[in-house]
Amino acid sequence: MINDSRPIDSKLNLTSRSKPIFDRHKVTAEKPRKILVVDDDTSGADSLAFMLSNAGYETSVAYSGTEAIERAKEFKPDMLLCDVRMPGVDGVQTAIEISKLFPLCQCLLFSGDVGSRTLIDDYRSNGHKFQYFEKPLRPQELISKLKSALRR
Repeated sequence: MINDSRPIDSKLNLTSRSKPIFDRHKVTAEKPRKILVVDDDTSGADSLAFMLSNAGYETSVAYSGTEAIERAKEFKPDMLLCDVRMPGVDGVQTAIEISKLFPLCQCLLFSGDVGSRTLIDDYRSNGHKFQYFEKPLRPQELISKLKSALRR
């Protein structure tokens, strides 16, 4: 047993102390941005998530609006990429709820239905900042739009 009679303060090596908790949890630029992909078409959602993961994003997938809202609480997305037309809670309501939980989360909604653009424009006129993308989703165009939206 070693007996070191120096005061405790002098035994501590100040350079080896851990960083303050607020520094340890700071988001860094190297951390991938988180995208929550939501579509009731499971193969479409999975394909989008796979493509985005290969592009360097961290992804999570949900197959309904209700599932997306619950998943967002744990995943804390930077971006919501969501189909507009889904049974039950549609994409617009999903985006509204997730925006309430995470005001900095960008919302990019997509649809193959021509009437969806008018629906999105109505919500935009009421102050919602949704972006809209028409199907089919072209990978390069989608990645470019995501990069642009996530820089804001």
